[in-house]
Amino acid sequence: MATLREGSRAARLMIWQTNEADAQLVQLHFQTQEEMSSAVIVMRSDFVDGAHYAPALTDELIRFYDSRRDASNAQGLRADWQPPRDDGGHSVLRFLSVADSLMQHHPDIFPAMVFALQPAQVRDDAALACWLGEWLHVIETSPRLGARVRFVLPRIDAEPFEPLQQQHSRTVHIVKGRYTMASVPRELLAESGERGPNGGACERDDRSGGADDGLGI
Repeated sequence: MATLREGSRAARLMIWQTNEADAQLVQLHFQTQEEMSSAVIVMRSDFVDGAHYAPALTDELIRFYDSRRDASNAQGLRADWQPPRDDGGHSVLRFLSVADSLMQHHPDIFPAMVFALQPAQVRDDAALACWLGEWLHVIETSPRLGARVRFVLPRIDAEPFEPLQQQHSRTVHIVKGRYTMASVPRELLAESGERGPNGGACERDDRSGGADDGLGI
């Protein structure tokens, strides 16, 4: 069973290695956290190649916000954020700048952001590992932009990503463990440092009923 380590709180990339039986349980956990807290966002964009992934994540984050505008406004929350203009620069910096802009505009809703990377398709694990290495390099050289952002990558096979921990020992944390339904919320929330309003119970919020509840945490 995985335990909390001091370095995990500083990690910007956390790789959750589970066996096949537990993989769906971990996936369900992050989906539930997304429903309970705007600060946890599941990113489902396919990983085609490194050149297109950061723009795809940026577009997905903007769509996430746009899809909640009407419900948020109906609840009395001014969902008036607009993403900063794309200056055509580095695509990873663009993603981080958009996330930072959103956190600055809604600091009460987005005190930090955890992006659970769950691409429906990954064409090349080695290319994804290379892209994550590039992302880590950017946040290590631009620490302000990366200070409140964390990526979580659930994996059954973590071997292609293990060199990242060797190359970025301060910012990469690999969690290896087996979980049960009772222990997943406590373990994952302890490791990630994020907790939902109900203490992270691994259950669906029946109030949502499958509907959009806006941006409120």
